[in-house]
Amino acid sequence: MAMEFGRYGITANTVCPGYVPTSINKKPLEIPKVRDQILSKTALRRLGTIEEVAAVVLFLASDASSIITGAYIAADMGTTCN
Repeated sequence: MAMEFGRYGITANTVCPGYVPTSINKKPLEIPKVRDQILSKTALRRLGTIEEVAAVVLFLASDASSIITGAYIAADMGTTCN
């Protein structure tokens, strides 16, 4: 997409969030062993929030990111750096 639409000044990026608790998936976090296992796989040793992922999306939608296209942004608290 980035190559296809870049010539029109349109950027195309992907945000890859890590584990972010929501009303749909928060139940497993109530189990200490599951929560500890998830946290142990993140460099920051914490979960993300919906607001933090939204901030990444807002940045990509802003003029401040006008030279970023074709990127995969890992907003995953460092899970993929393992």
